[in-house]
Amino acid sequence: MLNHGHARKSNVSSEYKTWRAMIRRCGDLRHPYYLNYGGRGITVHVPWKESFTNFLQDMGAKPEPKKLYSIDRLDSAKGYYPENCIWATRLEQGRNTRRNHILECNGAKFCISEWEGLTGISQKTILNRLRKGWSIEKALTTTIDARKRNRNAKEPVCPNS
Repeated sequence: MLNHGHARKSNVSSEYKTWRAMIRRCGDLRHPYYLNYGGRGITVHVPWKESFTNFLQDMGAKPEPKKLYSIDRLDSAKGYYPENCIWATRLEQGRNTRRNHILECNGAKFCISEWEGLTGISQKTILNRLRKGWSIEKALTTTIDARKRNRNAKEPVCPNS
């Protein structure tokens, strides 16, 4: 029996499963996701790699029941270490992937789907505007009605986060 009590065969904790999966995808060449993690240089904080207890001390328990939260790296280009990891929901993780297009406006950084929610301007419209060479601020603040009414109107400021 391990002293942290999370790995007993009859009662393996969700945090322990998450820790094991993280270690495997970063260090096991045979793991199906190794190429997306260890294979591209994503590493695990040495104390975490050595001990689940160290990992649990830094991360703490998941905020909610088992399957609602998993480990997320704030900067997906960096490894698993205390300052770069949080427990996140599936939705939060989906907004923090390499595939997302992050836009910054007046110090606020969000992916396009989040900007859609904040501005009411569809993702498709934002992307089309950017492809046409619009500035990020103009793409995020010019409403369709405002463009039709007065093309020379002063543009509003990006919403604050």
